[in-house]
Amino acid sequence: VTETGEVFAYNELQQFKAASTIKTPLLALLLHDGETGRLDLNAKRRVAEENFATGSGILRSLSHDIDLSGFSGKNVSGLINEFLHSFCTAAACDNTATNEIIDAVGMDRFNEMMQKLGFTSTSIGRKLCYKGGKPGENLINAIDLGRMTDMAAREELLSPYVSRTLLQIMAGQNLQKLTAPLHAVEHKNPHEPLPTPPEGKVVAATKSGTLEAPGISHDSGAFFLPDGSSYTLTVLTKTGDLVAVKEVFSAISRTMYEAMK
Repeated sequence: VTETGEVFAYNELQQFKAASTIKTPLLALLLHDGETGRLDLNAKRRVAEENFATGSGILRSLSHDIDLSGFSGKNVSGLINEFLHSFCTAAACDNTATNEIIDAVGMDRFNEMMQKLGFTSTSIGRKLCYKGGKPGENLINAIDLGRMTDMAAREELLSPYVSRTLLQIMAGQNLQKLTAPLHAVEHKNPHEPLPTPPEGKVVAATKSGTLEAPGISHDSGAFFLPDGSSYTLTVLTKTGDLVAVKEVFSAISRTMYEAMK
């Protein structure tokens, strides 16, 4: 619970393959680098040949020289004027964009930053859906991912700007698992602040991840209620039945919402 600091955890130290949940701290670090001037988020970049990836996303199907300024599509909310901001918004669902972000922030530097911030079970060992390069795994556990999400809700993840912008981007994603049983308010423009939901509804900012072969299914998010209170919820699973596990996510989310509303 964001306001009181109450925490319920079960197997929170168990480490999992991160799947797309690794994109949450990656986006946070990218935003931080833009805010502090390490990266120019107005600069345009050509998508590196080796970064075009299979899996989720739209960038893999576009020309390698595509100019994303002014592009609007399935995984990009609104007109994004800066190329890396386009990656930032698309990366929540785009593996090619994520690989570009890994190059932009630096893989080793990302891992060093996670250690510095106390997210000691979070690391990147390879790019997404990427052939070649150094082998490894992208790893995370529930305590790290949950604390990242909670810090963002408190506006304490790297900076208030990073926290707010990250949640605004996450609120526009369409692949949420924890929001399925809830009456969530749509929020499609990552440049706009999260609204206060009307009675009976919730604003949800989540990021999920799935790896079909090993049966990985994750989701983590911050949930904002009409009375101004909020809570965060993180569920990491490994199961052979990705269809059945959706009911687990729904049941957990519904129970938490009913307890908090």
